[in-house]
Amino acid sequence: MAELQVLRTPAASSYLNYWQAYAYYHLYFRVHASQPAQAESYLQSGIAALEAVAAPNSEHLALLSLLQGLNLEYSTFVLLPVRAGIAQRNAEKALALHARNLRACYALAIHDYYTPKIYGGGQLAQRYFRRAVALPDKSDRNPYAPDWGKADAYWYLARTFAAAGQPDSVRHYAQQGALRYPWHQGLVNLAKKP
Repeated sequence: MAELQVLRTPAASSYLNYWQAYAYYHLYFRVHASQPAQAESYLQSGIAALEAVAAPNSEHLALLSLLQGLNLEYSTFVLLPVRAGIAQRNAEKALALHARNLRACYALAIHDYYTPKIYGGGQLAQRYFRRAVALPDKSDRNPYAPDWGKADAYWYLARTFAAAGQPDSVRHYAQQGALRYPWHQGLVNLAKKP
């Protein structure tokens, strides 16, 4: 993380901000269960790095939405709907800026997946996860552009079918994903289920 900060200091770069925020995104998952205060700090640092980008593109907004969605856990009850709305709007803006961005579809699907049904959640997740797995890994030819997210999109897509009681579809998407991403233990485990 320190190396990214040193690179950012002399000249701001939207790619450096992006990858720094992405590193914070992963650090959150590493400490979430054991160090909640540190996890929240990582989310806030990632959000700040992306909010510092003068002209955010679809990738920035998709990752910002994901970080903001995770940060809802630390929100007060009063601010929760406002902050959830901001996270959703950032995912929608990401998709509006680039309709073929896998991570924009993924962010919108994640937001819907974790929104309780009582508040309208669960209506769009499967559709956007399907879209995400159908899209190319990269939406930009730049070598610094991201290409992550499809393995998790397969996993969540399979889980939406599990929740709907459709084991054949669970197996189909889990096996497809596990063939492409054999390192993703969640997909491998789902693919092995009878």
